[in-house]
Order: sequence, then C-alpha cells, then structure tokens
Amino acid sequence: MNYIFYLDKSLAKKGITCVKEKFLKEPEEFVLTENLIKYIGEDIPHYIKYDEVLDKIVESSFEEHVQLGFRTLEQGQVILNGKLEIYNPTFEYIEDNEIKSKTREMLVLEGIEKPFDNEYIKDGELKTIPKKPKDMVKGEFDFIQEQWIETATDDEKLENLKEKIVIINSEILRIKSAGFTDIKLESELERLKEFHSQLSYEIATKINNFL
Repeated sequence: MNYIFYLDKSLAKKGITCVKEKFLKEPEEFVLTENLIKYIGEDIPHYIKYDEVLDKIVESSFEEHVQLGFRTLEQGQVILNGKLEIYNPTFEYIEDNEIKSKTREMLVLEGIEKPFDNEYIKDGELKTIPKKPKDMVKGEFDFIQEQWIETATDDEKLENLKEKIVIINSEILRIKSAGFTDIKLESELERLKEFHSQLSYEIATKINNFL
C-alpha cells in the first residue's frame, strides 16, 4: 500500500528525511507550501536525495550520500568503484582504487611488527644485516657505515687461523685414512695457509715500520 508523504524540502536537499504529513490518499484541502515536497511509496527510503531537474525526492544509496557529503565514513570504511568496502587500516591500505595487504616492511616501519634480530631500520627502509664475512674473527656491524668491522687483534686473527688449519688438516687426514679425498677441504686448507702467510707478513711489516 502506497502512502503520500510530504517532506521538508530544505532538509531533503541535505539528504535528511523529515516527514511533515502522511496521508493514505490525497486530501481535498491541503496547501502545498514551497518548503514541502511530495513522495509517494510504501515507506520513505532509508537514504534520499533531491533531484533538482525533476524537482522530486528519489531513493539514494549510502555511497551516494557519502559522495554528496551528507554522510561521513567511519574508520575502516571506504568507497571504491561506487561501493562501500570494509578494510582493516592496520594491515591493509588503499592503492589504485584497490584494497591491498601491507607488506611486512610496511608493518615494521609503522611499528606494528618488530624487526627480526638480523634487521634494522635506516633512512625509512627495512634492511637486513649481511652475514659476517667468512674469515672475520670478531666482528661488529657498523650501522652508520653499514658494514662489518673486524675487532679482533692481530694475535687473535693468527690464533684463529692456526686453529682452523689444524682442524681442517686433521679432517683431511681422517678422510685419507679411509681411502677418500676431499678436494674442497684441501682447497680450503691451501687458502687458509696462504691467508695465514699473508697476514703474518702484514703483521711483521707493521711491527718493523713501528720500530
């Protein structure tokens, strides 16, 4: 069953429904003032808007009300492609008119997640601490220069090399006693011996220059 509604026209233009009169049929004696506008239907639509061209009330949508400025969105609401969408601003963001999941870097930079032990933040970027160089004995990562710094003394470097040489040499002998060979281990042993000789020479040179 349709009813005849007379609404406040000035409020209707703002998307606000304000029924002034309601009739089952058109009354014989009724004065339609300039600030009233007629709407016929079973009930008043949830959202309305005023059509300037037709000078009438038409049904509207929540999305249209937002676009017209009659209503505002709550947190987590967004209008995309003319439709109301719900998203989680903590873990999602809007880009190119789409809801996208935030990357782990974005979450860390926003303080939502914590960096891993091998990560650090610099210049607005999430970076990974590189692996400590293979031959480094004692190392500290310099976050300003973004590189590993050797902190071991010359004696500690030499002692470390000696220990590695002894361990690898023992392993090579064990493998050979079983009738096998390990080319990679033998190559590593030669590399360490050469490194040891070079380091010894450099240390000796520094001592002589100091004297």
